[in-house]
Parts: sequence; structure tokens; C-alpha cells
Amino acid sequence: VLDLSQEALSDFMPGIESEDLAIYSIVDSLAANIPAVKRVKFLVQGQQAQTLDGHIDLTGSFAPEPSLIAQTH
Repeated sequence: VLDLSQEALSDFMPGIESEDLAIYSIVDSLAANIPAVKRVKFLVQGQQAQTLDGHIDLTGSFAPEPSLIAQTH
């Protein structure tokens, strides 16, 4: 479980692509650096959040998807 502060979202670039990239950048970075991480659940200020910026459903958890990040380079 990753609990983000509201401040962490203040400079978030709007749009589905940036939201998707932000989520999977975090998930993939955690999984790559902490092998025990298999899925990541996001909270904001300790509470369940619906989305980061209105696009991607955060009510579930996310498995790493390194191929999504590789496509942006």
C-alpha cells in the first residue's frame, strides 16, 4: 500500500496518459527495487482514492507492467 499526500498530486500533469505513466512508473519502480512487491494499492491522505486525476480507477491494486514504461522511450 502506497499512501500519497495531497501535495504529491499538486503538480500532476492532467490527462489519461500522464496518469497511466505516473501510476506504472511508481508501481514498476517499487517492484524493481523491492522484489517482494507484487501489487501496489494507492491511497491519498490515508483514504481510498477513486483516481489520481479523474481517469484511472484506483480502487483496485496494480501489478507491475514494465512494458508500458518501455513504450514511452
